[in-house]
Amino acid sequence: MTDPAQWATPNTTVRLSVPVPDDEPVSRVYTIRRFDPSSNRVDIDFVVHPEPSPVMRWLAVVAPGDKIAVAGPRQHQLPLFAPAKRVLLLADSSAVPALASILAHWPPGVPASVHATVAREDELAELPPVEGVDVEAITAAPGGATLLLQVAERTSAVPEFSVWAAGERDEMKAIRSHFRHAIGLPKEAVQVFGYWKHGVSNTTLDIHRILHLKTLLDQGKGMAEFDEFDINA
Repeated sequence: MTDPAQWATPNTTVRLSVPVPDDEPVSRVYTIRRFDPSSNRVDIDFVVHPEPSPVMRWLAVVAPGDKIAVAGPRQHQLPLFAPAKRVLLLADSSAVPALASILAHWPPGVPASVHATVAREDELAELPPVEGVDVEAITAAPGGATLLLQVAERTSAVPEFSVWAAGERDEMKAIRSHFRHAIGLPKEAVQVFGYWKHGVSNTTLDIHRILHLKTLLDQGKGMAEFDEFDINA
């Protein structure tokens, strides 16, 4: 294992290379829910869904002792923690591990509201309790209505706050637009991420990300100009 300190940071991700029968492995990015320094072991959660995918097929047959390639770790974006700013966190089931990791390292004295759409309330049972952080479970069928966007649109006349949100890509794009344009929050106060997209595989999304980055590089630009929501997929 690389330096254990790299695995202990909040909202840390790894890319897993998942074997596919009779084909090349596919890679997927997952958040480390927790790291145990005493054993150098990590917990990674998977959202099990009925739609077929390489990861779902792998989960059906994987057994203790099986080995796969792992790239990382890499810390993903955190909420903007600033004096006198309340944090609004919005997440669907795919982002619950990230929520758990972020809350486990929450800075003292920072108030927050968490709203998470989950199939069952017990999906949030392992979120660490944090003083000053309120958690609301919004039960909904997987892939249901844009309930997080509705929460965002009800959030208006709050003068000082920041936003961290992660979930279905189209809903997240609308949430970011709401807070950046309708509410007028500065860019650094709106951390919003699309983890998946209805009807599109993550393999397809990864291909479009690579093509989009290549286009930017061909234009003399780089990662500073890369915007996940500029990708047409």
